[in-house]
Amino acid sequence: MQRRQVARNARFAKARGPGLPFLLTFLLTLTALTANAAAGPEATGSFDIRLVKRFFSIGTGSISGTYYPLGSAMSRLFNSRLDGIVTIPEPTRGSVENIEFLRGGEIALGLVQNDVAFNAYYGKGSFDGRPWPGLRVLASLYSEVMHVAVRRDAAIASLSDLRGKVLALGEEGSGTALNARIILEQLGLGPTEFTPSFLGLTKALAALEGGYVDAVFFTGGLPIEGFALLGERLPIRLLEFPPEFCRHLITACPFLAEEVIPAGTYPGQAGPVATVGLRALLCTTDAFDPALAERMLGLVFDHAGYLAGMSQAAASLGLDTAVKGVPAEMLHPAVRSFLAARGIRLP
Repeated sequence: MQRRQVARNARFAKARGPGLPFLLTFLLTLTALTANAAAGPEATGSFDIRLVKRFFSIGTGSISGTYYPLGSAMSRLFNSRLDGIVTIPEPTRGSVENIEFLRGGEIALGLVQNDVAFNAYYGKGSFDGRPWPGLRVLASLYSEVMHVAVRRDAAIASLSDLRGKVLALGEEGSGTALNARIILEQLGLGPTEFTPSFLGLTKALAALEGGYVDAVFFTGGLPIEGFALLGERLPIRLLEFPPEFCRHLITACPFLAEEVIPAGTYPGQAGPVATVGLRALLCTTDAFDPALAERMLGLVFDHAGYLAGMSQAAASLGLDTAVKGVPAEMLHPAVRSFLAARGIRLP
């Protein structure tokens, strides 16, 4: 645990700049200066000087993925509206690592795919034999869509052409890596029939551009910034999931659902691309303060437009899908009270 924590702190320090201990000491002994003009919606441009009482880390994902910009937008929203609270978005390897950090008390909130959360709660899949009944879900946020991208000039026209290729499957400890394994297993590709490369999205896309990998797997909300930026420099192709294969995948993994990446989502994408997807969840633990959780939920759903402006994945955020894809027993108590106050009664 200590070695993992040291490595984690080093990774966060690179992404954030000054070390967290310095930040905590400075803010706790003095004050937090929050520039409302940069921190959230309806900014006034004035400075709000507040005594900071509590710090929370939000586990996100790859900086070039979907979780990090959304988690950062949530953090700015919370910091601008919750007195005495400072939240810090942490870049991580994604869903699986966020579960482990939540479980170890290293983060207070985390963005997690619903299949990963389910497996962690019940001790299935990669969490086999390690159920965690203390995991709780605050909100189901949006659909996450599986992408398999190749260079347009590559001799790869379909998923079946991935045999014998070098495949970027996401970072170890990410939901993408788990999803990629499911896809390859259901395609009938054994571990000796392709060369895996476990890279975060930024490095994976650079490797695709440089010709070091043949395909990149990634699961995230639309649009994924990294794919959009790469598409402006390099013609890419998103591989289609045939209808029969989608049905096969959904049978094997009931948390999946059929999805479509609309035409024009990425540069040069002329037509829609059929695929499958999951739900992105905001998770915490059963120890998280219900009153604070309810206030956070109010901010998330009342300022959905602001979040969508910061991360397009949040464009579909709404009360009608606030618990979509989440078993009732996994919901934090604040969810029921929050929705009841909005006139929504859960069974």
